[in-house]
Parts: sequence; structure tokens; C-alpha cells
Amino acid sequence: MSRAVANLESLSALLQDYGPFRAVYSGRGDLALGGGSICQFRVAQTASGSCLFACRLGGDHPFLFNGEPEAYELSFDGLTREGFRVTVPESPWTPVSSTRVFSAHSQTQALFLIRSFRVEKTPGAVRLHRFLLTNLDPGPRGRIEAAVTWRGEPARVMLEGVEGHQAILKRVSHSRSVAVTATLSLEHGTAEPEALVDSICYILSLAQGRKIQWVGLQGVAEEDGRVAWEESFARSTKRYGVLSMIQPFQADDYVQQVFSRYISVRGPWDLDRLIDAYCDAKSDEDFLESRGVKLVVVLEMLKAQHIEMSDPQKGFILPPRSFARMKKDLRAAIDDVGNNHEIDHSKLSAMKEKVAELNRRSLRRVLATMCSDLGIQMDSSTLKRIMMIRNNLIHNGRYSLSSRDRRRLENVEFYQSLLNFLDISFLSLLEYRGEHWDWLQKKSVTMP
Repeated sequence: MSRAVANLESLSALLQDYGPFRAVYSGRGDLALGGGSICQFRVAQTASGSCLFACRLGGDHPFLFNGEPEAYELSFDGLTREGFRVTVPESPWTPVSSTRVFSAHSQTQALFLIRSFRVEKTPGAVRLHRFLLTNLDPGPRGRIEAAVTWRGEPARVMLEGVEGHQAILKRVSHSRSVAVTATLSLEHGTAEPEALVDSICYILSLAQGRKIQWVGLQGVAEEDGRVAWEESFARSTKRYGVLSMIQPFQADDYVQQVFSRYISVRGPWDLDRLIDAYCDAKSDEDFLESRGVKLVVVLEMLKAQHIEMSDPQKGFILPPRSFARMKKDLRAAIDDVGNNHEIDHSKLSAMKEKVAELNRRSLRRVLATMCSDLGIQMDSSTLKRIMMIRNNLIHNGRYSLSSRDRRRLENVEFYQSLLNFLDISFLSLLEYRGEHWDWLQKKSVTMP
């Protein structure tokens, strides 16, 4: 067995604990390390999107010196055994492990986390850009199609399940893991394609209740449809979640309805941050109370953003300076009332510490105003229920203080009430008027 083959096998062993992998390439190339170093390499992208680079090179290179994961500014250019060119652009490489062998021919073996790599496969003009998406359910037809307006021009978006996507979705659903399940294709020449796909991913993440992310980009050749080149990217991915509010077979209509509105409000509402937080909150791996607390945090974020957008007083009843001039009189009034009712000094002091809260609008008023502004038809009893759930979770870490023998059933219903309220809030913000899933009724209903 040649030294090169032995080296490649050792690099395979170095990577084996980090799989499963979406793509793996092996070969020989030049690692830009000082004057450059020829090395054996193995580069891979995991199913969850992480990019790893393993290498074995001559000489003593103290990666992970003293055990500290210091990032190195490196780049790489090499060829696979099939003759494909592999490049890793200059960027910070973070060492994961490193082994140094001291002998007549000292060698260093190392494994790095990298941000991206590119593989050139076949030369030729590119007809399509095809993005690789994680955890998207393309529905029973295996595809989602939408015509949108992007940068002032019409754009056709085509999403299709990868080969065997139904089995992959079943696996990642059961294991709550991450995998590429679909592709999104755009015609070559589409303006800012990455930004367009980011937007589609956020819209679909909201609909399917989990983070949908693109982790790879392929250039599809014009003549024969083969992959001319492929880039892999280490981007933020999240585990699969099942709390979808738009069923996959309704996704075409949903995307076309909300796309333009999403583009117009994403900046002012800081909507991408809210969607990321909501997808995190919809994870079903935590205890029910913890999941409810995370939903309440999203409610608070949504409420705060609404205040920032629509309330010149930023949630205050009076301008802070005007109210500040009243604080002394209000504290004095508390002393007077307290003395009349023989309240002791320590309790009066505790009351006076709460004076500043008199200038903040009540939760009921803020939520009622938000519902009105977003066009949400919410009766007073439902709003009161949401406030009760929110207050109990914030102050007690519980959904309610009901009897213990009924608590589990009630808690599930309270959790579902929060889901419904937040789903409707986001869909109303996007001016969606189609069907969505109602968690309490266990069926699709039309937006009110």
C-alpha cells in the first residue's frame, strides 16, 4: 500500500466521527501555509452543512498549540483523484484536531472547520443556478413553483425535492436532524440570486415552522444538464421541526401572496430576526413550559417591534421628561395614602419603586392596538386568555394555576393558543389571506 493511500485512509478516519456527509472529495494540493505546502487532503460537507478540511503535510506545524483553537488565515488549491479542481478561498480556518509526528520525515495531520469550498467538475456555460436547501418539505407533488417580482424584474422560482426526498424527510423528522431535501433553481443572470434565495428561505421557514437554509450552490451546464461546478457553504442550520402553519401543498399560493409584502416590511420590522426566533421557539425538543416561555419571548419581540414602528411615545403614556417631573409628587401621594391607611414604611418604599411603571401602556392596550393595526380579528376573551398565559409563564413559569389533575390537558391547549396567536400575527403582518393550520381545531382554516 502506497504512502499516499495510507495517508488518505488516515484522513478518512479523522473525519469519520463528523458524518454523515453530503459531499466528500479527496486528493492532493497546495495549502497556502507560509511559502505553501503540498499535502494530501480530504474536504467534506456534513449533512447539516458544516464544512471540514483534513490534511496531512510534511514538517512540524503547531496547530492547536497549547490547546487553544486559534483561527488561521489559510487557502487551498488542489485536484481530486477524479481530476476535479478544489479551491478553498482565503478565510479563517479553525483547527479541530492536530497530530504531529516527529521522525526523520516529520509530518503534521490536522482537521479544520472551514467556511466554504468550491469544486470545478466540467467546463461549459451555465444555464441554471441550483441551490441546495435543508429540511424543506416540497409537498406531495415534490415541487413548489412561484412567480415573483425581484429587483423590479419577474423571476420564476422552482423548488423540487431531491431524489428520495420523502425517505430523507421521514428520517430527519424522526431523528430531528438536518439534511438537504430540496433544490431551488434560478435562471442564470437573475439579479443577486443569493439574496433572492435567502428571502424565499425565510418565507418558507415561517410557513413550515423550522429553519430552512441553503448550504450549497451548483452551476448546471447548458448543454447536458450536468453540474459544472459546486460550492459548499457552512451556514446556520437548525434541527427539523414539525409545527408548520402552512401545509406544503399550499406553499405556491402562500409564497406568491406574501413575497412582495415580506420584501417591503423585512427591514422596518427586522423580520428575519423575528422569524429566526420563532423557528427556534417552535422546536419541540424542550419541556412544554420551556417551549411556552420561548413563544412568549417571540411575542414580546413582536410587540416591541410594533411599538418601535407605530408608537411615537415608544410605549410610554407621557413623554419620559414630562413624567419625570411628576415622580416626586407621585411618591409623595403614595406616602400620604399609605399613612392614611397605616401602611408601614418598608411597604411604601416598595410601592414607590414601581412608580415608573405607571407611565407604561398596559399589555392589554398594546396587544389590542397591535391586533387592530395588523388587521387581526381577535375577540376580547381570546386576547384576555393570551395575556393570562403570557403573565403566568413570565412570572410563574407555568401556563396556569389550575388543579393538578387537569394541568397537562390545559397546558397543551394554552400552548396551542399561543401558537395560533403568533401564527396569525405573522401571517397578518405579511397580509396573507389563505388557509393556515389551527392548532386548537386541528384543521386548516381561512385567515379571518
